[in-house]
Amino acid sequence: MKRVTSKYKHHYFLALIFSILTLSCASSKQNCDSVPELIETAKMVIGTTINANNFFRNDYDQDALDFIMLEKMDYLMIDPNIKEIFTFKLIIEDGKLSEIVATTTNESSVGDGKMVIYNVTTKVWSGDLVESCKTRE
Repeated sequence: MKRVTSKYKHHYFLALIFSILTLSCASSKQNCDSVPELIETAKMVIGTTINANNFFRNDYDQDALDFIMLEKMDYLMIDPNIKEIFTFKLIIEDGKLSEIVATTTNESSVGDGKMVIYNVTTKVWSGDLVESCKTRE
């Protein structure tokens, strides 16, 4: 059992390093002036969160209840600059992660309350930011 646990810890460590690098790159876009850049920043954090939750599930046989749990238990690190422009929420239904929601704050270029939503089950992106980008295309 210890070998399996240390195997997961090794993979977790590699994923954590990748996450830090990915999110650091995203933080360079903190002054996003366009909706597509905001969407891509949210998508990077959401993708990293899915990976962190997978490691959490492997270790604890359940999904994380919120972002704070993933962060406090060192499964996820979100750049503070990204936290200034987005808040993130895990939606749990029947004990399983069903959606991840990124909501803009007043600090974002589009103002407070715009959302990027990822449905974990259907793998569909939605939310008013995503829809506004689709109408531009």
